[in-house]
Amino acid sequence: LQLMRAACKELRAVQREYNLSHSVWYQTLLTKCRELPQPLGTPERKFLAALRQLILDGWKLDEELFKKILCEVLDPKDHHSPPLQRLIALVRDNVLKLDLEEYLAFLKARKLYVPKLLLDRLQEQAEWARQMHTYQSVAASVRVAAVAMKWKRQSNTQENLHA
Repeated sequence: LQLMRAACKELRAVQREYNLSHSVWYQTLLTKCRELPQPLGTPERKFLAALRQLILDGWKLDEELFKKILCEVLDPKDHHSPPLQRLIALVRDNVLKLDLEEYLAFLKARKLYVPKLLLDRLQEQAEWARQMHTYQSVAASVRVAAVAMKWKRQSNTQENLHA
């Protein structure tokens, strides 16, 4: 029985190590953290520790778990940390690919800090959407004008043939 317990413990340790080593997004996040010019603060360490624990336990990070970490692991004042916000943005955008409007609504509903970087990104998206709409409107107008000119040329050609 003692031998089985030791084998189970060893198997759990191997599984946890496997989970951690095969989480590409987490390894990438750690690499980004090593590239930071300053050491990680408490909020960043808490965030990374929560993500690490999820991976070790074999959980797949999804939107619900991510939001639980933001609400339950981090304190509201932790959200004011710019390095933490950069880490959150990396996970939000590259791993989970969350919709920014929905994420903003989540932050506001929980009365959590809304980073300026997020507001800037939303403003850029809105501006891009406006430009695309304008471009599409202009393109449609140009197409209509081209068809009208073609029709007019054809009408003039037919009139010249009958004259």
